Formats: sequence, structure tokens, C-alpha cells
Amino acid sequence: MTVVPEVPQGGSVSCQIPVIKMQDYTLERILENKLFILLPFLFFNYEKKLRKVPNDKALYEEILTRRSTMQ
Repeated sequence: MTVVPEVPQGGSVSCQIPVIKMQDYTLERILENKLFILLPFLFFNYEKKLRKVPNDKALYEEILTRRSTMQ
């Protein structure tokens, strides 16, 4: 992504900003690469699944198991 902020002198500067997709990051990858700042965002990977939890016992167990490995 390119960001072009305006500077006080009236000009602008073009900056390249790296963008990542959380769906590409597993807990293992985050821990392995010491990207601890991303841990709170890891739960976005489960957003769609969480809506199904009340009706799916297996999915509920999977999420609980996954959560327990994070502690």
C-alpha cells in the first residue's frame, strides 16, 4: 500500500507501507517470528466460525482446545 501524507511545507511524500492479512498468520507463525503484537488480532481468524459455535459441539471443542494452547 502506498500512503501519500501532506507535509507542512505544502508538498507530499510517498511512503510504502507493508500490509499483512491476519488469515495468513497462525499462532505458531506469530510465536515463531516473535510477532507478539499480532496476538490480539489472531481471533479475527475465527470470526466466521464463532457464529456457528452454539450449534456445533465439535467446533466448540476445537476452539477451546486451540485457546488452551495459547495459555
